[in-house]
Amino acid sequence: MGRVYDHDQEDVQALGWEEFIARQWESIFAGYRSRTGLRKMCRRWSDLIEVGLGCSQDIADLLVRAQIIERADRDLEGATDAAAVLCGMTDVLADLRTDLLQMAEIGPELCAVLLESHAGLLSLVDMFSSGHDEARGRSAARARIFRQGQGQGIRSRIFQRRRSIQPQDADAAGRRPSAGA
Repeated sequence: MGRVYDHDQEDVQALGWEEFIARQWESIFAGYRSRTGLRKMCRRWSDLIEVGLGCSQDIADLLVRAQIIERADRDLEGATDAAAVLCGMTDVLADLRTDLLQMAEIGPELCAVLLESHAGLLSLVDMFSSGHDEARGRSAARARIFRQGQGQGIRSRIFQRRRSIQPQDADAAGRRPSAGA
């Protein structure tokens, strides 16, 4: 995996796969709640998909085009209800499976790897959204913030606490191997 849009590869490795996914998920949620522009949201989605699936930026961009740009009917940009935003975001991730299956250019071997990574990504995001991530050392505050719709200021409440994580702690959180493309 090369450079993602808004992060250096070293940053992704230092945080670990789960933490990076958690931060991107929160960033996307906060972006929809604060009416961030489409281009920036697409970059956030692309970073989440690239790292989450372990695919190339080109594949991630194709998936973003199919699920975000060409699916304006999702109405995520205008949603005022936090639960509706989360539900729509989860739908975007769930619908990636169909797009992966239809991408003949990636070949059956890579498709199988990406589908396996997709299942893991969906499971992780479901854990974040439902508050079942305490077993991994996270508080249920993340899920409460999402459910209560307090997307504004999410960085100041959650990310401030995480900035104290030392690099060795981030390594202990685990890294997700890249499937390459």
